Amino acid sequence: MSSTVNVVLFFPRYMMIMGLTVLALAFYTPDLAAMGDKLDLEKILPLALARFVPVGILGLVIAGLLAAFMSNFAATVNAAPAYLVNDIYKRYINPNAPAKRYVWLSYLVSFTVVVVGLVFGLFTKSIDSIVQWIVSGCGADTSSRTCSNGIGGGSTAGVISGGWPWGLPARW
Repeated sequence: MSSTVNVVLFFPRYMMIMGLTVLALAFYTPDLAAMGDKLDLEKILPLALARFVPVGILGLVIAGLLAAFMSNFAATVNAAPAYLVNDIYKRYINPNAPAKRYVWLSYLVSFTVVVVGLVFGLFTKSIDSIVQWIVSGCGADTSSRTCSNGIGGGSTAGVISGGWPWGLPARW
């Protein structure tokens, strides 16, 4: 994406999100406080969109959110085989395999990524738990940059110590 596109999209993208956040905080603070320990922040965006965005614009916003999800999903499903088959299998495991085997493995990896994503989705209680799990791995990753071999081990240790996304405690 060129820098011009980033500059043009900066204002509408972030101002819309900040505006909806401010509106939601201003008008839904009593509702959020009433939830107490069962606070569900994932309900704020649908409530704010339904209350503050006009019907025609709401359809465009929902279509945009669905398009963003679909493009992210497609990018992940299409990039995973390239990484795993070309960068690992082809380079280290079987560099002389026929092209049909690489294509077949790409299909298998795509299918596996979708199934693993569905399993994670079914067992995840909230998006916040996944984000916290990923952030715990990223924190370990940035702290182990002194040695290239330590990055993988540090990330793995951070993810494990952060707890799995389906409800294990964050600190054991």
